[in-house]
Amino acid sequence: MTQVCALELSKYNIKVNTVSPSLTLTPLAKQSYTEEEIKETAMKNPSKRLGECEDTANVVLFLLSKEADYINGENINVNGGILLV
Repeated sequence: MTQVCALELSKYNIKVNTVSPSLTLTPLAKQSYTEEEIKETAMKNPSKRLGECEDTANVVLFLLSKEADYINGENINVNGGILLV
């Protein structure tokens, strides 16, 4: 869907990208998982931690900046490398 929208909207100079965060330490996540589950999940990640809201926000801020002007139709995984294992 991201790529289709990017193709359709590029004629209007509109960029379409998506951001896919992995488990992020939000208040809801802290309520939904035990501290032990959070630690176990973090240890499976190459970064040895879970995402923070700021991690995802920083990617979004980058995509909104002029430095990302040539990025279109992409999905950026914000996951500390969990998809590598």
